[in-house]
Amino acid sequence: MGKIKDKIKFFCFLLVFFILAGCGKKEETLTGEINDDVYVAEYHIFHMEKSMPYLALFHEDGTLYFASIGQNKNGELYLLEPGQKEPEEIDIGLTSETWITSMGQDQSSNLLLACSRYEETLDLLELKKLSAEGELLQSLDVTGIFRDIAGFEAEKLAGDAKGNYYIAQKKKIYLVNSEGQLFDTFEMEASIEDLFWVKENNLLLARLSNGMFAKIDEKKYNVQMLSSDINFGNGICIGGREKELLFTQGDILYTCNVKDNTPTKILNWSDCGVNSAKLQSFILLEDGRIAAFSAQSEEEGCEVAVLTKTKEGEIPEKTIITYGCAFPGSMLCSQIVRFNKISTQYHIELKQYGESSTDMEEIKNLIRTDLLSGNAPDIIDIGMLFSEEERRELIEAEVLEDLNPYFDKDQNICREDYLEEVIQFYERNQALYAVMPTFGLYGLVGKEEDIAKSDLGTLEEFQAFYMNHYGSMKGLKGISRERMLDILCLFNMNRFVDRETGECHFDDECFIQVLEFASQFSTGEEKISLERTRNGDVLFMEAALLSAADFQRYEYMFGEPVRIIGYPSSSGNGLMALPCVSVLAMNKKAEDKEGAWQFIRFLLEEDQQEEMGRSGAQGIPVKKTVIERLCEEQMEIEYEKDEEGNLQEKSKGSWELGDMVIEYYAMTKEESDYFKELLGGIGNSMETEMHQRLLEMIQEEANAYFSGSKSVKEAVRVIQNRAQNYINETMDYKSE
Repeated sequence: MGKIKDKIKFFCFLLVFFILAGCGKKEETLTGEINDDVYVAEYHIFHMEKSMPYLALFHEDGTLYFASIGQNKNGELYLLEPGQKEPEEIDIGLTSETWITSMGQDQSSNLLLACSRYEETLDLLELKKLSAEGELLQSLDVTGIFRDIAGFEAEKLAGDAKGNYYIAQKKKIYLVNSEGQLFDTFEMEASIEDLFWVKENNLLLARLSNGMFAKIDEKKYNVQMLSSDINFGNGICIGGREKELLFTQGDILYTCNVKDNTPTKILNWSDCGVNSAKLQSFILLEDGRIAAFSAQSEEEGCEVAVLTKTKEGEIPEKTIITYGCAFPGSMLCSQIVRFNKISTQYHIELKQYGESSTDMEEIKNLIRTDLLSGNAPDIIDIGMLFSEEERRELIEAEVLEDLNPYFDKDQNICREDYLEEVIQFYERNQALYAVMPTFGLYGLVGKEEDIAKSDLGTLEEFQAFYMNHYGSMKGLKGISRERMLDILCLFNMNRFVDRETGECHFDDECFIQVLEFASQFSTGEEKISLERTRNGDVLFMEAALLSAADFQRYEYMFGEPVRIIGYPSSSGNGLMALPCVSVLAMNKKAEDKEGAWQFIRFLLEEDQQEEMGRSGAQGIPVKKTVIERLCEEQMEIEYEKDEEGNLQEKSKGSWELGDMVIEYYAMTKEESDYFKELLGGIGNSMETEMHQRLLEMIQEEANAYFSGSKSVKEAVRVIQNRAQNYINETMDYKSE
């Protein structure tokens, strides 16, 4: 059971991962032939009582099968036929501890299920075969074959006309015959992502994580490797009809043959009102329609959309507003779909940047080029990929529209209803060039007893407190000397560069003290154990709050009450509100600016702000009333019964901390008040207009001092000369 819960948690984590784009490889946006057909959707929505689907599969006739999980419910199987209003539960004899771990089909389109139960290791694995109508045709206990394989889980499943089962796990496919005996094992070059039949060509294909395909000959029981020039990303891949494959990548549905050089684009899911981030299964029906199933949320329910190819002239006309971004996350896809369903006048069309590339610089250059040439989308998301300096450069290029007039004339969106310290972050010369609908709060966190009664806002106060009380005995967890130098420069740059005159002051005593202070820290990020953190070896660590509940995470790590302070800054308030996901800007040359504003304001409305705030991954919403409501929700104590029937407080959620899963509970009023107090003290004093090259120069020469090859005075003399020459050449620090 634990393995399946972990799998579902990991699926949710993947969604978060693609939103934040913080780790690993991103999906490409492919170029290819474009199909100009227009699809119109009919939606059927149903709700599951306290459960949500986690696996789904369409039969070729449009019948949907799905497994659902919920409170006190494990892997229950449901069937929904075309035209049926509510799904019907199918009893396949599963015990409460048994889960449906994978679904597949055989050559005759029968439904195949792998049903597992786990204790310490695999305790039961049954293979079940059902007809299209849901009749149980076969049940095989194959536990004995797989029990001794460490960490085994049936990840993908298929079957042939002889009754054989193909069970994929990691790089291997296990062939089990109709009698439940292991017949053969195939090992692939890489992990198996999908396993499916291409009915038209009678092909059983396995898509591998390295982009290759394995053709499995069910007659000769051998494997032939097939190469492909197409990057299929991390989306769903199934067998097609006229062509071998149908697959999703981001918001787009493509079709192709394995040997094609480029795929053919069929549609954008969001144009059809389908949230691709919540998509679990789809199929191309015999009559050319496309059926798609997505599980939204317990409140919004589950949706089956049937898409019909329609002549463009028969569709009610809406004004197209284009939205450009690199990697659309699940929340954005959901919001675009919702807006398009609600709006009678405008339709958001998503443009994904990254034409056949995962190179971040290349993608940013594409966006910059479009903006500078006037060919950019109406709305451009300059979050995620862009640094603050790069956003400043776009603002200075005068390619972004001032949003203040839209705020001023909008009768339903009042700027005073939002956190002004956050809204004004991208304001220059009384013009507002971008907004972030949500943000993260960043600073330093330490034990309350250590820092509550001390003034630590300025550079001098912070240095004196740290050295006088702790010296080198206590550290700042995860902060290297290079990172500390970055922090001190970023938040105090106006001490060292006069923006009025362009004069540099890196050779004064203050900067010498900065270098000497930074040198006290270790090279590289030191990993300090939870035990050492709680024992007092850590004075501060960097804190990132994406929700009110995150405060409890740091209390757990320190083992007692904590306080959060801003980074040491010349203003005395270095508590930062920075973009969490999106930074929305309007193209100055947008054809319909009012339409672009309608979607920007949509993301600032109450309902959207609440949804983003509740997600836990999108950041803190900027609307004050929503923050207040979410804090009240976090203070509500809920109860549940334990195994012995006693009432106990129910957790609000959990975090992963290394190998541990830490549950958190309702906030206290004191914690809620303190969180809101922090929001009232946002400084946003970072010198975001400091050129990155200047910081690189400082680091280069500081490293010579850190390594001992130069004295501190020699280092600051070189830094002063290089910085002054750079400022004289670029004049980036003239007053505005």
